[in-house]
Amino acid sequence: MGRKRTDFGAEGDALIRQMTSTGCSAEAVTAALMVRGVKVHRATVDRRMRELRGAQHFDARAAEAAGIVGPRSSASSAPDSDDLPALDGELPEVSGVAKITHWLALAEKKAKDAEGPTCPACGRSADSEELVKMIRLAAVLLDLKRKATPMPTPDPNENPDMRALAAVVAKRFHDLVEKVPA
Repeated sequence: MGRKRTDFGAEGDALIRQMTSTGCSAEAVTAALMVRGVKVHRATVDRRMRELRGAQHFDARAAEAAGIVGPRSSASSAPDSDDLPALDGELPEVSGVAKITHWLALAEKKAKDAEGPTCPACGRSADSEELVKMIRLAAVLLDLKRKATPMPTPDPNENPDMRALAAVVAKRFHDLVEKVPA
């Protein structure tokens, strides 16, 4: 015979779902529920959070029936041409800066989506790991863009004529040495 499931009500379940998605700890969720007047133990909240995250001994069908987790989608999304490169390996060869600029815009959009609302209890953003991943990817892409950008052609008018400058420095040095008493 299993343990009787603790009922937190719709509001309590929604709070646990929101705080779990933002990465809050079980202690923070327990404290937030206690503030709302729900008597609960940290272990109970921890169990419910494991259910939401899909731990090893979690029955997904029972969670779908209870309304804790949405139904699983059987259709996997096919990768499209706008997929960002992964950081785990070599970046693909890029022929121009335009593709890197496009990836940077996608990484920025995904980072803004990952920021989302912050948790009321602990202040963490909705998807911290995704946000950090997108920031790291943006840094790598900016470096790749810097390397892929062609070097500007040097303007000879901007650089001083070193031979003429060498003659001026040599004349000043000789004048200085002649003025020194022996």
